[in-house]
Amino acid sequence: MHELSIAESIVTIAAEEAARLGSRVRSAVVRVGRLVQIEPENLLFCLGILREDREETRGAEFTIEEESLQLLCRECGHKTVTSEVVFACAACRSSKVDVVAGDALEILSMEVDVGESGCEPECPGSQ
Repeated sequence: MHELSIAESIVTIAAEEAARLGSRVRSAVVRVGRLVQIEPENLLFCLGILREDREETRGAEFTIEEESLQLLCRECGHKTVTSEVVFACAACRSSKVDVVAGDALEILSMEVDVGESGCEPECPGSQ
């Protein structure tokens, strides 16, 4: 279950960024590509537990955005979008394809609480 170690990294990154801003994470969206071979439900479960270990992420809502596998055929130029891990063009069946999406594992966005000034620490006029 590699979801646990990935969840640990996500929570650490989110907590460190929130701490840098002097803030707390309200919510975060994580993009997970099909090729990463992660079960989104397992990742969410792990995130739900691990978020409580850090003050900056306690109570944060994590959401998973799944990214389909997208292949571009070098033979015919067809773009194949699939949820299955199949490395063949849907149009001509060639195996000469390039992955153009589906291998992502990233924090897309985070919503954080900001200080009383409503401004991040590096904003003009903030102390």
